[in-house]
Amino acid sequence: MIATAYAPTYELLLAFRAVGGIGSTFFTVAAMTFLARKSPPTIRGRVMGAYASAFLIGNIAGPLLGSALLVFGQEVPFLVYGAALVIAAAVVFFMLRKSRLEDRKNKDERQRASVREALGHGSYRAALASGFANGWATFGLRNSVVPLFAASAFVGTGWFIDSAQLAGVTLACFAAGNVVVVLTLAKRSDEWGRRPPIILGLLVAGAATGTLGLAPEPWVLLLLSVIGGAAPGSSSPPSRPLWAISWGGRNGGTVISTFQMVQDLGAIIGPLLAGLLVDQLGYAWAFGLTGLILMLGAAAWSLAPETLTREESGGRPAAS
Repeated sequence: MIATAYAPTYELLLAFRAVGGIGSTFFTVAAMTFLARKSPPTIRGRVMGAYASAFLIGNIAGPLLGSALLVFGQEVPFLVYGAALVIAAAVVFFMLRKSRLEDRKNKDERQRASVREALGHGSYRAALASGFANGWATFGLRNSVVPLFAASAFVGTGWFIDSAQLAGVTLACFAAGNVVVVLTLAKRSDEWGRRPPIILGLLVAGAATGTLGLAPEPWVLLLLSVIGGAAPGSSSPPSRPLWAISWGGRNGGTVISTFQMVQDLGAIIGPLLAGLLVDQLGYAWAFGLTGLILMLGAAAWSLAPETLTREESGGRPAAS
């Protein structure tokens, strides 16, 4: 990120961003694997919900702070972000250094769960489908096309904030909707079941995102952003532990990293195809296709079994 602030060419900008993506994948896969291994099954939804909430709070503060820092220069947001990553790395290093040493001393002798075995479970296949859709919509389209739409579609409307600031506020609204639902639903997913909120979240997200390009006024854009952000939040906490639950204490690192890879694939393809549609047909087509992709993820979950067992839900049968 620090190098990105001073990238002299567009090609180097892409290269620095690619290196940043490698680092991002390292720590997200490691964090999810660590939490899946350490958290008790009965509160795993809440643990993953807290993790997602911390992530999303940054998603709220980041766009607002970044857009505010632009007045000091375009490189300043990247420098602040890079410094924050260095601080976060130091915190993790010092707070987990004993855990790291223990892991080296006590070698992980657990049997590994294979991706081929995981693909035999309908819930894992559905998680891959919804992960691809979530990567396409949340990490791809939201971070690329949505700010572009907010900054260009409402120029000259005379609203109380300018178009550049509107882009940052729109991203913050997405994240705010996510946080609200994650905080309220994560615990319930350990009681009600994980499949119903995933399906509902993907359907609502598909409807909100699909109509985003038709927003006639900035306030409608912000409202749809809150709804679209809340809907993926309703599916995210239950879906994160799905692929780590059924392996009976075995090492599921490869299974989790495969899910992450499929989600990242959606985040790569989504902006590329959406950008092409924007250039050729307009924003409405790009958002409409994304809404359809999210609904296809819901369709995949409608065919999958519930993953919350009676023991994990405290003896209550999970909703089907």
